[in-house]
Amino acid sequence: MVKSFKMTDQKRFHSIVVLILTTAIAGLLISGCKKNNDETVTTQFLKGPYLIFPDNNTQMKVLWYTNIYPGNSRIAWGKTESCSDSNIAVTEESYSSDDMHGFNYTLTGLTPGIKTYYKVIADQNTAAGSFYPAPPGNATRLTFYGMGDSQPKTGVPAMFDAVSAAMLSDMNKDEPNRHTLVLHGGDFVYRGRVEGDWGAGYFNNSYTNIASLFAAMPIMGAVGNHEFYNANGKIDMTHPNSFIDQYLPYPYYSDYYYSFDYGPLHVAVVDNYSSYEVGSDQYNWLSDDLTNSTKPWKIVMYHESAFGNAYDNIKVQTNLHPLMVSKNIKMVIQGHIHSYCRCLKDGIQYVTLGGGGAPLDAGRGPEGTYNPALIQKDAFVFHFGRFDLVDNKIDATIIDKDGNIIDSFSCSTTIK
Repeated sequence: MVKSFKMTDQKRFHSIVVLILTTAIAGLLISGCKKNNDETVTTQFLKGPYLIFPDNNTQMKVLWYTNIYPGNSRIAWGKTESCSDSNIAVTEESYSSDDMHGFNYTLTGLTPGIKTYYKVIADQNTAAGSFYPAPPGNATRLTFYGMGDSQPKTGVPAMFDAVSAAMLSDMNKDEPNRHTLVLHGGDFVYRGRVEGDWGAGYFNNSYTNIASLFAAMPIMGAVGNHEFYNANGKIDMTHPNSFIDQYLPYPYYSDYYYSFDYGPLHVAVVDNYSSYEVGSDQYNWLSDDLTNSTKPWKIVMYHESAFGNAYDNIKVQTNLHPLMVSKNIKMVIQGHIHSYCRCLKDGIQYVTLGGGGAPLDAGRGPEGTYNPALIQKDAFVFHFGRFDLVDNKIDATIIDKDGNIIDSFSCSTTIK
């Protein structure tokens, strides 16, 4: 005889089913957590370490990013490779997200012109580098480098890596004198408002020459138009630009213009994307900055070429060229056009260093967009510049990625 199934039995059966299902789900969840816990995520350097010069010849800022927050986060430095002079815990993040953690630390008490070694520790990983602090303020000799437009449109910085290799090779030929700094004329990345373009196109540690360059020399730059490009390739000038401020924390005076001294050299960096018309805040700042500097050499750097071999910037010509003539500027570093070009106008060498890694222009721009009579030399190759300053003279050598000299020139200034 079949026994009837009472309501209490139904409730008991339902409770048993619920218990079985709950236990099974809990088991799956526990199993999943255990699997995730068993998959150890190791600390990796995503970006850097890289250097920024804080306008003080006894200091250097070191910046780096890791994939997880490290349990052991430190920086050590000293005058020998053992880095035994100082060892500091760096636990405060300058940036934090689920998959990226930013840190920076300014080394202090450095001896101007004396080589400094450092190493950044993030758990089991160590990244090491070395640099020379800026020379004494009364130095009369200096070698520095220049480049621009490192942005790779495809996101793969192969040509930037090749230019970096050539620059490192040139530096190593006279390491004590050439291990200094790099001036960058802008367009670091293709889309500056897209984080992935910074990670894949500029701070790509899988390209060892770029990583070595970043670890050895501070790169001091001007913002380019591509630093404001969004994911759709459109310019978004909204201030602040989070990635410029995050990755390039230069000693800005306002917006993205600033200046600094490096030994006998004074560099004024103009922001082409903030007003610089006569009478504007930036114009007045630049005028006062150049007037007040007591350095024997003063140069100006910005992104968009005033005089070059394509698409001259008329606004720079109209507003800044007369000012720079009046302030006895003899050399300007610029970019934007993807080639090398040197123009001479009213005693100023306008040097376009646009071959740092971006796709090269095939030739000069359309007729009417530049003045060919001003061109002293141009070339459509990947390149960088080395500038050897002695007293009141700069000897410049422009070198392609294969080590060939494509131009050389000299300019002199009046030492007051």
